[in-house]
Amino acid sequence: MSFEEFIEWAEGAVIDWQELPTLGRRSRFHTKYDLQRRSMIVRNSQGKEYALSREALSKIFERYITAPGEQIHRANYYTDPIWPETPHRIAAPYIPALLRYWAESC
Repeated sequence: MSFEEFIEWAEGAVIDWQELPTLGRRSRFHTKYDLQRRSMIVRNSQGKEYALSREALSKIFERYITAPGEQIHRANYYTDPIWPETPHRIAAPYIPALLRYWAESC
């Protein structure tokens, strides 16, 4: 599983809104890949939208694949204070949920 494979999949499979469970599976969110902006758009359950650049996605992807054990599916592992350098303190935890969906569907 590589970042380039993930982006290639996203560019083909997530161009329309997809509804997915969050990491804790207690809520749902929507996401799609915007080809023009080359970014992942996340819409939370309150309807707020956030865009994550390829650079941000790459950092979150790297953190996901190197996460120790049970941390991989904990939202707080992708935000501050556990990850002070998070590329987006609100939207970052949605990407590991998308990555889990990708890994399970491939």
